[in-house]
Amino acid sequence: GLPASARQQQVLNLAHPDAYDYIRTVIDDILDEYPISYIKWDHNRDLVDAAAGPEISSGIEAQRQDEAMEYFRRLRASDNAPVSEKSLRKSGAKA
Repeated sequence: GLPASARQQQVLNLAHPDAYDYIRTVIDDILDEYPISYIKWDHNRDLVDAAAGPEISSGIEAQRQDEAMEYFRRLRASDNAPVSEKSLRKSGAKA
C-alpha cells in the first residue's frame, strides 16, 4: 500500500530515477508546448516517508538537486526562461 498521507497528498520521491525522469520529461514537455513565463513549485507539507530507502545513503538526492539547479540555470539563460518570482516582486508585477 501507500505510505501515510498528509493533507490527502502523497510525496513523490525524486531520488528514484524513474520518478525523476518522468517529472522532468513532463515539465520539459509542458514548457516546450506552452508559453509559460512563471513557475512556482510549492513545498508545503512534511516529508515523513519521502526519505525512506537506500537512495538517501547513495548520494543521489544531492545529484538530483544539482541537476535541477543546472536545468533551471540553463532555462534562465535561454530565450524561453520563465520570469523569477523575485524579479516579479521587485517590479511590482503580478504572476
